Amino acid sequence: MQIDPFFQIPQHTLETPSGPAELPILLKEGDYSVFLFMVDKPLVDELLQRTGLRPAMNLGKKTFLALVMGHYSSCSVAPFSFVSLAVSVEREQGFRPTSPWRELFSRADRRHMGFHFLSCPVDNVRLSSVGKLAWGFPHSVSHISYRQEGSSIQAVARCAESNETFLQVRSKSLPFFRIDSMDFTMFSVLDNKIIRTLFPTRCKFTLNVPISFKLRTGDSQHPMSNIIRKLNLENKKPFLCLSTPCFQGRIDTGIVVEDLDS
Repeated sequence: MQIDPFFQIPQHTLETPSGPAELPILLKEGDYSVFLFMVDKPLVDELLQRTGLRPAMNLGKKTFLALVMGHYSSCSVAPFSFVSLAVSVEREQGFRPTSPWRELFSRADRRHMGFHFLSCPVDNVRLSSVGKLAWGFPHSVSHISYRQEGSSIQAVARCAESNETFLQVRSKSLPFFRIDSMDFTMFSVLDNKIIRTLFPTRCKFTLNVPISFKLRTGDSQHPMSNIIRKLNLENKKPFLCLSTPCFQGRIDTGIVVEDLDS
C-alpha cells in the first residue's frame, strides 16, 4: 500500500453533537475555486468589528475579498460542498507586517496576516459542528450544489430550513496560466479568543480571467446574502478566478494567539 506523507500526520478525536471527528481534517480530493474581488474597506471594517482583526491587503480605500467554493469528494470527516466569503486580515493588537503583500508569499507559519471567514455554509451537519467547535468558523448547514467543468462553474445554495435559494453563481472564464498552490494561514474567533490555524495545500491552480459572471441572492435574508448585498457583490465582476479539479489540503488544529477579554 502506497503511503502519502502529506496525510500521514498525528490526529486526535473531537467529540461533537453529530459524532466524533478526527483533527486535523484531511481534504484528499476536491473541486475548488476562488473568485477575487476588490470591495470597499470601510464596509469590511464594519463586518470585522469586535473580532480583534482588521483588513490586511488594501489598496487605498479598497481591500481584497474572496468568494471560495468547492466540493470535496474525499474528506476524513465526510464528503461535503461549501460556499464561503473570506477577507485578508491581521490582528489589531498584534505585530503589523511591513507588507502583507510580501508576507502572502512567505511560509504560512511565518505570516502575521491570514484569512478570515465572514460566512461559510456547508452541506454536512458533522462538518459544520466540527468547524464551529474547533475553530469558531461561521458554518451553517445548507443545501449546496457545486459543479465545475473546465473553466465553467455553477453553484446554488439553499437554506436548510426554508429551502430558499440564497446564492446562485454562474461563471465562464478564460484560462491563461497555471501555478502551484500556496499554504494558507487562517484567523478565526472562538470563545472571544483569536485562533490562528495553518492550512497546508497541494495542487496546481489554473488562473482564469472571468468572461461572464453572475452572482445572485434574490430576496433571501440569509446571513450570507446580507453580507453579499452589503458589499455590493451582486454588481461586481471578479478580476481573477483560481480553480482546480484536484485540490488537497489539511486544516490543522489552531492555537490561541490572543484573548480578546484580556
